[in-house]
Amino acid sequence: MEIGVKFCGGCNPRYDRGRELTALKGKFPDVTWVCGSSDQVCDYWLVICGCSRRCIATQELLVRKKILLLESPIDFQKAVEQIKKDQRSRGKQERKALTVGDEAAMEKKVTKEVVEAFASLTGDYNKMHMDTEFASRQWFQKPVAHGMFSSSLLSSVMGMKLPGDGTILMEESSQFQKPVYLGDNITAKITFHSYQEERVFYIGTFHGVCTNQNGEIITEMKAKQMMMKHLFQVKEKGE
Repeated sequence: MEIGVKFCGGCNPRYDRGRELTALKGKFPDVTWVCGSSDQVCDYWLVICGCSRRCIATQELLVRKKILLLESPIDFQKAVEQIKKDQRSRGKQERKALTVGDEAAMEKKVTKEVVEAFASLTGDYNKMHMDTEFASRQWFQKPVAHGMFSSSLLSSVMGMKLPGDGTILMEESSQFQKPVYLGDNITAKITFHSYQEERVFYIGTFHGVCTNQNGEIITEMKAKQMMMKHLFQVKEKGE
């Protein structure tokens, strides 16, 4: 864990800030402390104020977790509790390792109940999806599932499996190749294609394909996901 420290100008200090900081540091011998370099990315930044005016600027600080404003000994104790809680959480959760080329998939049977639930969630009750008589007179001659239903399956794979918990969708584009009918069995598959590394996160590019029970491609997707470095560790295939 990296923790940055920034002091205010000290024009009106009402307590011994140095003593409080020394005591706090002593409780966390394994932490890497950053002082005098406000352009470094840290898990926490401790902004130490001498009084309640809080006149120090913080907008330039780069932080993974949180900026803690400390203006009294009580605030230092709260910071200790916050950091200890974070350390306990980190001990339980290791970073998930991802490799370019990784794949994950899920299957879903399309039923009337599934389509109705999707319509209820989205508010899209288009007769092409909901009205058998109306749909029978149209191009496909029977009801079809919502186009975004198959895209949502790919999104589910990304959210729950690859990358998984903690990922954030930044961008996606889908192409719908064939309709999805009631009774179809859909397989949604995601492949980790490439990534771009930023200071505190990766931007991963993922390719997705939905196929039906006949192996026909239903939907193709390209998506970008934000993956925070404290949750994910990414490497190229073969590393």
